[in-house]
Amino acid sequence: MDVSLKEYVDLRFAENQRSIEKAERTMNSRLEGMNEFRATLKDQASRFLTREEVMLMLKPLEKSSDEHAKDIKSLELTRAELAGKASQKSVYIAWVLSVIGIVISVIKLLGV
Repeated sequence: MDVSLKEYVDLRFAENQRSIEKAERTMNSRLEGMNEFRATLKDQASRFLTREEVMLMLKPLEKSSDEHAKDIKSLELTRAELAGKASQKSVYIAWVLSVIGIVISVIKLLGV
């Protein structure tokens, strides 16, 4: 096949141009994907708590060991009060039953 130099150069130029256009399309689609990924990371990072926000949240939890000991002692006293109330109820029931028993014994002794 006999091709002139001009036709050969034009053909090679056209092939190179198509290759460049294809590379540009590929690069643009890749950059779009990277931009979407960056936007996702930026959105995710905007939802994270900052160090200052976390420190403000944790501030009420920071207590000395003396304060923790006081809180524990308070809980122990509350529990002891509740247990004491339950046992006090048992004492009242026993007292009522013993009074009834004494009354029945006195009645039997008197023979009434």
